[in-house]
Amino acid sequence: MVINGVEIEFDVNDVELVEKVEESIKTKFAEMEVKGSYAETIRYFCNQVFDFFDESFGEGTAIKIFGTKVNYKLCNEALIDFRTQYDSEINKNNQEIFKKLDKYSPNRATRRAKK
Repeated sequence: MVINGVEIEFDVNDVELVEKVEESIKTKFAEMEVKGSYAETIRYFCNQVFDFFDESFGEGTAIKIFGTKVNYKLCNEALIDFRTQYDSEINKNNQEIFKKLDKYSPNRATRRAKK
């Protein structure tokens, strides 16, 4: 998976990694509280994004992705990009699994037509 031009290792079949991602999303973004100035809001949101990437993919991942910039647009785009790729990987994986399993499932319509 590539986020902001940086390759991060993501395996949709690795339950421990998926659990880390899901837990981090839940704790970091479930109840975002916006308080204070716009600058404080940017810093708070970006720190949540940085923590998310570090918790999910290992310490230092946020620095690789963002460098030392604390930029609201960059953080927001990275999070959206991650979520888009994450959902796409899950859908692709499910389609591949169901396609493989489909050959073992008799087609109901074909069975009914034979009666």
